[in-house]
Amino acid sequence: MAFLKYFVAGAVIPFVLIFAMALYIQPLVGDLTRLANVSERSWGWNAPQPILSIYPAELESNVQVVVIGDSFSEKDIWQSALRDLTGLKVKTYRWDDFGSPACIASGINNLKKRYSNIRFVVLETVERSSVSRIIAMQGDTDKCPAEVISSVHTAMSETMALRNKRLDKFPDVLYLFKAIIAEKKEYLHTVISSDGYISPLKRHDLFSNLKSDALLYYAGDLGKLAWTEDMIAHSLHNLGQLNQISTQSDVNVHTLIVPDKSTAYSKVLTESPFCGWDIDIWQKLDDASIPSINLKNLFIGQVTHIQDLYLPDDTHLGAGGYLLLASEIAKYINSDIKQSKK
Repeated sequence: MAFLKYFVAGAVIPFVLIFAMALYIQPLVGDLTRLANVSERSWGWNAPQPILSIYPAELESNVQVVVIGDSFSEKDIWQSALRDLTGLKVKTYRWDDFGSPACIASGINNLKKRYSNIRFVVLETVERSSVSRIIAMQGDTDKCPAEVISSVHTAMSETMALRNKRLDKFPDVLYLFKAIIAEKKEYLHTVISSDGYISPLKRHDLFSNLKSDALLYYAGDLGKLAWTEDMIAHSLHNLGQLNQISTQSDVNVHTLIVPDKSTAYSKVLTESPFCGWDIDIWQKLDDASIPSINLKNLFIGQVTHIQDLYLPDDTHLGAGGYLLLASEIAKYINSDIKQSKK
């Protein structure tokens, strides 16, 4: 009996200890806490977020705005806010729904033929992936799908006001120990943490997490350091061709490049791996007269006014950031509508 008692105690005590550690670091919510192996306790947002209602997917026959996007668009958050601001109905597609980026132009034309109410296309991509995605828009179109079907099916009815702190599922034990070890670290200089970078900030009030004196961002942001002028020129050429083809179908295409988190907060970092790098993809679009929605300067200016513009534990925007994004897109679309009525 004594052996059994010690055996049970030896099995239960580690489980209880690990469970207590999991409660302490709080449940994983953000993609960056997972990628960087840091805790939600230190990096999770704590200030209440605006609650934005999410409209269910539209019947395509009534759609006036088509969004082709990545993870910044797949939950239909800013699109729902855009509908409130403009009255226009929005349908969202993923890039992959078109088979390949080379199929975007033909896919837009097919959608316009099937659904004549479409007036605007917003081509959305995050900054770090923008050039490679747009370069891939030129290529083999033999395998384009005959009919483009949206794979976006958001289950959300509204955004969350507060972060989930309930332990709904048990975390990976290896992540758990790495996150516990990271709790004691201070970030006086830029640190690489698995797939994340952590850089010190000049201000401590831009985020609502406990370690608000530093910026947690995705290591993949550094991929844009490999951009060349030839790559930029190639991508601009492809966008120019897309706009010519779409104009023939009476569709206005606006390119929407969402700044990486490291770009949006670049002016408030005390140090950055991007020092000396000065390619401004938004300025390149403007110089080439490509219809686009320039978010860079807007976001850089607003990070000091909207707390958690980007979520501290995530690569994506907070609800306030999505609302700002929708407001800016609404300005461009409303301007287009006014111009067409003249």
